[in-house]
Amino acid sequence: MHYTYVLPLVLPGDRLSPSTPDRVSSRIYAQRSCSMKWLRWGGYALLALIALSIPTYWWLFVESHRARAASYAIDVAELRRLADSQAGA
Repeated sequence: MHYTYVLPLVLPGDRLSPSTPDRVSSRIYAQRSCSMKWLRWGGYALLALIALSIPTYWWLFVESHRARAASYAIDVAELRRLADSQAGA
């Protein structure tokens, strides 16, 4: 079996006591790897949103054309006659 040891990321300000460096450094490494995992998945989500927003923007704003002017003649007198012919009105 092949084991790979990854060195922990220790930043300035991290307190490592000389008596227990392995236990503390492994805890710091676990905390860093967990936060890096969330950053990586957050980056994937951001890329997915950007990838989906580009075609959406194109479809909504670039490819959408104004509607042609429509004119519909409405005969108000005929509407009133039809409304008065309804039972219960």
